[in-house]
Amino acid sequence: MPKTGDFDHEVILRITFDTMLLEIIQKNINVKEVDSVEFLLKGTEINQPLEKNLKESPYFKILKKVQEAGLRETLDDLLKVHLGHFEKIKNTLISYYKEF
Repeated sequence: MPKTGDFDHEVILRITFDTMLLEIIQKNINVKEVDSVEFLLKGTEINQPLEKNLKESPYFKILKKVQEAGLRETLDDLLKVHLGHFEKIKNTLISYYKEF
């Protein structure tokens, strides 16, 4: 693990996206198997630049809000984040959640 602040931005986004998705799925099925934030940040205390990069990701911010406030309370924030190939799926799921 590099000790510098030079981390591949795409890798940071991918890792935080996957962790955000884990939290959303757990909330959706009402199961808490893994503390997503703890899982993501485990071991980063020895690498402060890495921890800082992870916490600055837009996906990390949504992950924290989902964990603290809930999925429904985070839908508008999620709408603002571009998810690339998942954009159409995201919009469909959010419209479904907003109906109920």
